[in-house]
Amino acid sequence: MSTKRAILLLTFIITGITILAVWLDKSLPSQSARLDAEREVYSVLFDSNIYNHISTDYIPEIKNHTLVDEYTSLGEARECISEECTQYVIEKLPEIEWQTLTDFQENNNQSYQVKEYFSPAIFNSYVKIDNSKNYERRLSFSRIGFNRFLTQALALVGDCLGDACFDNAGEFMYSMGDFFLLSKIGQKWVVQDSTGYYLSEKPSP
Repeated sequence: MSTKRAILLLTFIITGITILAVWLDKSLPSQSARLDAEREVYSVLFDSNIYNHISTDYIPEIKNHTLVDEYTSLGEARECISEECTQYVIEKLPEIEWQTLTDFQENNNQSYQVKEYFSPAIFNSYVKIDNSKNYERRLSFSRIGFNRFLTQALALVGDCLGDACFDNAGEFMYSMGDFFLLSKIGQKWVVQDSTGYYLSEKPSP
C-alpha cells in the first residue's frame, strides 16, 4: 500500500471515529433528563415502599408516622462496591445491565440531600421532622443507578420499624433493605424485580 493510500485510509478511519463519538455524545441523555428520571424513580419507589411490609389495616396509622431520611443512605449502599455485593446483585437481579450497577456504585460514594430529587409533596410530608409526631417507621433511599439511556434503574431502599430506628437506646427495631430494579416502559417507570439485601432485628432473634 502506498503512503498516499495509507494516509487517506487513516484519515477516513479517524473521521469515522470522530463522527461516531459526536453522535454517541449527542444521543446520550442530558443531566437535566437524568435529574427528571431520578425524580420519577424516587416517586415510584416511595409509592411502592410506603405500603411495603405493612398490614393493610395498619397502613393509615403507619403512613402518618413515617419519616424519610433527609440524606441518601450511605453505609449499606456504599458497601456494594465490594465484589461480594456485586456478584450478589448480578445473581439476584439477572436482568440488570452492567452500566446500571456500576453507575449505582459510583453514585453512592457519598451521601446527598434528597430535597432536590423528591417531589415537594413527599419532601414536605415525610422528610421534614414534625416534633408533634411519634415516628414509628423510617425509610431511607440510596442514589439511583441508571444505564446509559435511562431505561433501567437500580436503587436500595431501607425500611426500619421500631423506636430503635430513631434512638440507639430504643428497645425494638426491625430493619431491612431491598434492591429494586426498575424499567422504563413507554413513559412510565415500573418495578421490574427486587431482592432483599440485609435484615437486622433488636432484640436479636
